[in-house]
Amino acid sequence: MSQHRHPRRALFSALGIVLSASAASAQTFQGLGDLPGGSFESQALGVSADGSTVVGRSNVSGGFEAFRWRNGVLTGLGDLSGGPFESSAIGCNSDGSIIVGTARDGTTQRGVRWNGTTLVQLPALPGLGGYSECRGISADGLTLCGYNTNGLITGYSGISGHRIVNGVSTALTYTEVGGQLDAACTPQPSEDGSVIGGRVRLGGLNYQACRWNGTTLALLPPLSGGTGPAYSQCLAVSGDGSVQVGVSTSSASPNYLQGEACRWAGGAVHSLGALPGAVHRGAARSTNRGGSIVVGTAQNSASALVAFIWDAQHGMRDLKQVLEAEYGLSLAGWTLRDATAITPNGDVIVGWGVNPSGFTEGWIARLGCGVVTPYCTAGTTTNGCVATLSASGVPSAAGAGAFQITAANVEGQKQGLFFYGLSGPTIAAWGTSSFLCVKSPTQRLPSQGSGGAAGACNGQLSVNWNAYVAATPSTLGAPFAAGDVVYLQAWFRDPPSAKTTALSNALSVVLCP
Repeated sequence: MSQHRHPRRALFSALGIVLSASAASAQTFQGLGDLPGGSFESQALGVSADGSTVVGRSNVSGGFEAFRWRNGVLTGLGDLSGGPFESSAIGCNSDGSIIVGTARDGTTQRGVRWNGTTLVQLPALPGLGGYSECRGISADGLTLCGYNTNGLITGYSGISGHRIVNGVSTALTYTEVGGQLDAACTPQPSEDGSVIGGRVRLGGLNYQACRWNGTTLALLPPLSGGTGPAYSQCLAVSGDGSVQVGVSTSSASPNYLQGEACRWAGGAVHSLGALPGAVHRGAARSTNRGGSIVVGTAQNSASALVAFIWDAQHGMRDLKQVLEAEYGLSLAGWTLRDATAITPNGDVIVGWGVNPSGFTEGWIARLGCGVVTPYCTAGTTTNGCVATLSASGVPSAAGAGAFQITAANVEGQKQGLFFYGLSGPTIAAWGTSSFLCVKSPTQRLPSQGSGGAAGACNGQLSVNWNAYVAATPSTLGAPFAAGDVVYLQAWFRDPPSAKTTALSNALSVVLCP
């Protein structure tokens, strides 16, 4: 395990989480290389949830070819027969064993799926056998999403988003003013595939961001302002389905198709701001499981597009500067143009940029273990308390050192406890305003009192996770291993509420050795 000699703040410090650089595993940044043939050029477009696999496209002799990068090896995925060579891998399932994207036959681009490296063309919707793309895939690989048109991409009169579940395709339709079918899905659905983002056409050149929950369509409000045609589009959905990110024209970025990065939560839209000294222009490409961390591309003060990262505490920041200043990585000679995907746990980011030799190249940044990511929404108690989790220290699979988890703003003088699971996140209503955010099976930690004053929000729950692991060898998931992900939430009494209890928000935690 690499030891770093200077202190470094964790990227995900929106809740005051501090990561000890000397205790966390090594962080790395590397280029992905290029497939043989053609000029040197590659772009990373997607990453598996476990961070093992990156997908994208690379320049080859005669065109572009989809690739899979795993264990440092770049593998070409081929193309459909006929026409120029042109395929792209856009997304993959949780372990990278199933990949989706596009490939070209003798006529146009077609939505495709790779099972490993075996290429399969996906069926088109009835009457929409033209240009098509498969752009998103659920964590289990059973739900795909994309869109079909009834002609070439430059000459169609109908386009429909679609969801494919276990091989059965369902149209996600919208008819604009004037009767034209026009709805398109975009990458990164929720992890279970239930929520898909995209855009619909409102008439003329006006487009609006949307999401489908199942087959139920909801339009997402654009940012206000701007002149001429309005454009907004959802480009990604958080893993838990609660947040959408993308782009919208606005008064700060009024040019058509050159909007600014934005985020939708609870149906409301918020600008992600701008880089220091720059105009509001860019796009949010991807977000983590709870929507608290967003990556994408934005214009900087030199009017160049660069990769950004956003969280609520810090706002929009230049990703290269964060990787160098906070993670001690050397990116000398690199210009990061776009961050295209982030893993649900926030521990891996991929994208593309210009390498020290001046060529376009895909890259991967591994932030190491110890990444703590807040997600889900805390409930509001009958006294208006909103219990919020924070953490400090380094989470250890072996129970070494200290990793303190704290729930603040808890109802005073109430009993409560922490619980955790290993199967992933969920969102299930709990009483009037709380949500159960941890998928079963779950493990309860010992009960404790919150302290504080009755009727006030000055209660607190706290536990040293590492000490609990060391003292409880029979707990769920033990013995743990480095890289395991634990999902934690706090529960406490709230007698007047509908369920007589309330829940905090949740944390996903990547364990160190």
